[in-house]
Amino acid sequence: MCTTSVDIVITILRSDGTIKTKYGQTLFMVALLADILTLLAATVYASFINAGGLSISNLNVVLYFVVVIMLLRIIRRVAWWNPQLFSRMFDGNDPDELGIRSSIALMLVLVGVSVFFDIEPILGAFLAGTIFAFTFSNRGTLESSLKGFSYGFLIPIFFINIGLNYDISVFSETQFFVEVGYLFLIAVGVKFIPSLLLVFSKIKFRDMLAGGFLLSARFSLIIAMAEIGVHLDLISKELEQQIILLAVITATFSPILFRLVRTQTK
Repeated sequence: MCTTSVDIVITILRSDGTIKTKYGQTLFMVALLADILTLLAATVYASFINAGGLSISNLNVVLYFVVVIMLLRIIRRVAWWNPQLFSRMFDGNDPDELGIRSSIALMLVLVGVSVFFDIEPILGAFLAGTIFAFTFSNRGTLESSLKGFSYGFLIPIFFINIGLNYDISVFSETQFFVEVGYLFLIAVGVKFIPSLLLVFSKIKFRDMLAGGFLLSARFSLIIAMAEIGVHLDLISKELEQQIILLAVITATFSPILFRLVRTQTK
């Protein structure tokens, strides 16, 4: 429930022209931190579950991040001393799409390292993007190319797989929708209460409410976390089905509610 869809937050803030304002940057940072901390906490917790408690095998998480940090330093050092080697990656006219190939290669390497250390692969994919962001501040057209590749190919495959495995027979049960309603209230509540802390940033009350609605949007990460929970026997398959429906509902209506509340403040 702690997750937030950073992609939805960025998209809505950009379309409203508020991404570069103090308000927009605050919401963006809150959403980003929520996803990062949730992912890290889930990784550490999964390590404890797999190891059956505190043991020497928990050092896998520490060793994994040591490897990631070393890889980050190596890439940054090479990029600093040999910028010409990386300039082609950000050339929008490169017919070989070296930038996309390099990004996918880095992702596969980190996912492979995650599997080697018995850590959830989603962390490797996430850190691949983080390393690119930290190493290359000016990514040129590569960022838009990766967005097109991700939203046009990878994410649709992910959701096609989710849809194929979704048990629609649960829609015939009234209790299923009642429990989804409870989850929705919890999902909104855990974002609304922290959003009130934005008062210290001198943000209007209605803007705080609007921000709470926008931060309530969930999407792919909460679904991935639910799948991990089922894999570790932490949640039931039925709860996973409810979380998937919750993600669809919040991703659809949270941006609408955000804009409705924000419109009243203008």
